Amino acid sequence: MGSTDTLKRAARIVFALIIVTATPISASAKTWRVAETESFRVYSAGPEKKLKQLTIKLQQFDQLLRLMTDLKADPPPDKFDIYLVKKSADIRRFTSLGKNVAGFYRATPTGTAAFALRSNTSSGDTSKTWSLTSQQVLFHEYAHHFMLRYFPYPYPPWYVEGFAEYVSTAQFKDDVVLLGDYSRGRGFAVAAGRWLPMETLLSPTRPDLSDSETGLFYAQSWLLTHYLLRDPERQEKMHAFLAKFSSAETLEADFKAAFDMDFKHLKKNLRRYMKGRDGGMTMSGVDRSKLRDVTVTISTLPPSAEDVLLIQAKLNLGIDTGYKDEVLGALETAIKEHEDDLLAQRTWAQAQIAFGKTHAGRARLKALAQRHPGDAQIRFHIGFSHFVDGTNADPGSPAMAEAFKQAKRYFAKAYQRDAAHYPTLYYYYSTLPQPVSPNERRTLEEAAFLAPQVDEIRLKLAQMWAYEGDDADRAAARKILQILSNDPHGGPVAFAARKVLNDLKAMQ
Repeated sequence: MGSTDTLKRAARIVFALIIVTATPISASAKTWRVAETESFRVYSAGPEKKLKQLTIKLQQFDQLLRLMTDLKADPPPDKFDIYLVKKSADIRRFTSLGKNVAGFYRATPTGTAAFALRSNTSSGDTSKTWSLTSQQVLFHEYAHHFMLRYFPYPYPPWYVEGFAEYVSTAQFKDDVVLLGDYSRGRGFAVAAGRWLPMETLLSPTRPDLSDSETGLFYAQSWLLTHYLLRDPERQEKMHAFLAKFSSAETLEADFKAAFDMDFKHLKKNLRRYMKGRDGGMTMSGVDRSKLRDVTVTISTLPPSAEDVLLIQAKLNLGIDTGYKDEVLGALETAIKEHEDDLLAQRTWAQAQIAFGKTHAGRARLKALAQRHPGDAQIRFHIGFSHFVDGTNADPGSPAMAEAFKQAKRYFAKAYQRDAAHYPTLYYYYSTLPQPVSPNERRTLEEAAFLAPQVDEIRLKLAQMWAYEGDDADRAAARKILQILSNDPHGGPVAFAARKVLNDLKAMQ
């Protein structure tokens, strides 16, 4: 069980999240495989050799981040899931995403996963491509995931995204890993147009930006981070500046005290740096021999994976009810073709529960449980079906109490079979009457330890510590709430975090 100390640690680098999903269905049969390392599960219907190469590169990228942050912690018990798909339409299915997506990431209370185009996962020379490659997207998002897990700290949005951009262009050559490369689109953005004001760029909280300004924000954040990290003296000053966590009122004064320059001179120096003056932009290399060999295990999935695997992945993240008929129709077809297949039957039942047919889904799952006594996912989804019934019942009613009692029973069974499945712990906690006992608090703390990338879980933890904890808990809650309120993508969680922060100020 993770301790509160793990979540209280300060760090050098931390990141935020982006949103994503994907789910194609194809009539042609393809062989889906999953490649596993100590930190990743990568799913693909493409060539096995390329799947293995990318999986090794991802694990070595994890090692690279560990070297850069001097991290000694063991890999977490849960693994990061990545789904490689054939085309952009596969990513967009059952979503409102745009046409030219290369890959995205989503972390929710019911699951976390990334999706990318498998034909575009090798980045090559990033300075020669206008759009972000799938590898860059995966590296960027995994950097967020990595740093949220190991180094939670309330860094400002420009650094959250700037560092992720900086490491996303890592180039794995035969003998060296190159750092400091740039993508052509980001480089053009800072070279061609009018910049955001420095006070907007360095804002300690998320600035309110248009779509075009957001692209420029990413590009300028990358350039500023590159400028600060590539010089040891500037890097030292940067750490001191970030540790202060300036307010909007003290921002420029704190920056000038740390760097001995005001925003006007910063802008001038960044433009000189970008043009190759004063030493200019350079790249550095990490000897690839410093990275350990990677063991990869590749397994072949059942034929049903072609029809249902990506639907299951998307259900784990949440599918909008507007796609209900399309999803249920596809799964009705799939279970007719894969009548006795566990993956197909379990996914069908999961979809029934997701779209309000809890009794039908639960009945199918209970039948499956008899034949598959070791399957944790079956028990979790039975528990989740009862949880849904409980949330739909009148608050405080006997119906709610009974539904939550049954939910807890099955969540406990799921935990016995898979202790690293964070949704099990989170939803078990969500069935408990408030306030909870000290032992019950550890359930939520463990869920947050396993899934620090899930905003909703961290918010729930911070609320528990803020309203029910001691002084040390409230101090830890403030750090989490500052991280959430600084999320460059904003949203309801950021708004709720700011409200709890205000409550904590009122308690003082």
